[in-house]
Amino acid sequence: MKKINLFIANLFYISTVQITFASLEWEDLKNAILPNPSSVTVNWNGLSWQGFMDYIFSFARDSIFALMAVVAIGMFLFIWGRLVVARWNPEEFKKAMMSFVYAAIGIFVVAFAWAIVKLVAWIDI
Repeated sequence: MKKINLFIANLFYISTVQITFASLEWEDLKNAILPNPSSVTVNWNGLSWQGFMDYIFSFARDSIFALMAVVAIGMFLFIWGRLVVARWNPEEFKKAMMSFVYAAIGIFVVAFAWAIVKLVAWIDI
């Protein structure tokens, strides 16, 4: 009886997931994921290589925090995986916790360095 109830619950769950994904329209998903080319306006007429480099550096400046967030999330997921694999082995657990401490300190140092750079850039000497 338990197996039948479990089978019915799984069947209901799978059908719910399929209905949810089937109700989404692919054009809406594509428009939400991919950037709209018409929204990016760059006037390349008369743009020198210095203007192009300014554009590249401003893009890097604006997207560096997104990249840092992805790296931090990946690092914490990796550490979580090491904790799961450790299975209460004291040596492996200690290594994973030290990795966690290093990651937390690294995030703090990067955020502190960014704050110092913003402070120095704010001061008009």
